[in-house]
Amino acid sequence: MSIMKHWRIAYGAAYVCGAAALTIALVINAPSIASNTISKLDFNWAFWSPSVLELGVLPYIGLWGILALLERRFPAGTVKSASNWFLNLKINLLGLIVSPLLSVLLGVFLGYVSSSIDVGFFDLRITQGVGIGRALVAFFIWFFAIDFFYYWWHRFQHVSFLWQQHKVHHLDENVSAVTALRVHWLENLAYMPMVTLPPTLLFKFDPATGGIALGVISLFTAFWQTFFHANLKVGFGWASPLFVSPQIHRIHHSRLTEHLDKNFAGYFPILDVAFGTYYHPGPDEYPPTGVQGEKDVESFRESLFLPVREWWKMFRAWRTRGTSVPV
Repeated sequence: MSIMKHWRIAYGAAYVCGAAALTIALVINAPSIASNTISKLDFNWAFWSPSVLELGVLPYIGLWGILALLERRFPAGTVKSASNWFLNLKINLLGLIVSPLLSVLLGVFLGYVSSSIDVGFFDLRITQGVGIGRALVAFFIWFFAIDFFYYWWHRFQHVSFLWQQHKVHHLDENVSAVTALRVHWLENLAYMPMVTLPPTLLFKFDPATGGIALGVISLFTAFWQTFFHANLKVGFGWASPLFVSPQIHRIHHSRLTEHLDKNFAGYFPILDVAFGTYYHPGPDEYPPTGVQGEKDVESFRESLFLPVREWWKMFRAWRTRGTSVPV
């Protein structure tokens, strides 16, 4: 049995056991959790406060503009056409609306879960009087834990039926800044419980920590993802295993065989080093991107229905062969 299969079994078993334990605790404590969550969630800030635009959306759109200009002046590969750029922009805007709001709401909810049922082995709660140093350490630990679980979730997407929805992101033949949030909306819904739920079982954190941490991480990662998807010749050299750069992530999007299933980590490539999926590119290695043998989507509508179409094809093939559905 391969190392990947061992890790899939171990991670899957741990996740199922943890999720089952948390579900039982949620059912037992449902009334108090629901009361606390509904009464104290700040829906006004989450959904229509101007601060959302001032702190997140407007600077993010500004970053798009800056990177788009740099990509045309210093491209690492073929420059994206205007029509394809605007198609990605539409998909990005949907993700920009859905993901941060879900992150804040889920973070606050999980904070109440954590404080109500006393789960977690490590205390990351930020109480009054806690210094900035402790707060930053807690934030970094939480951020690294999120990337650890994202790494395994991301690998599973590439080797399972979930590839059919994740493929919307990888079909882009001209990876650029607006590829960052080019993900299917179903992927956002699945990401939240699969990546943010496990840390809830490991760490104790209060509602403020949960909401702020997930909200800030969501905003920060949106900026970082936009940067490392940029079509720019930017690498970090010897520091490449420490932080994801446009060059490192371009390897992950490469259509070349030697780059297949490499560099899965979202932010800390040291995870790829640890689990055998790291590929260190040469000084001027910026491969073509996309999925070998497949065409990119041509419309916003096609991007929305691509996974459903592909899953239907898989189901029909299974019915025809009379074999098990591939996972």
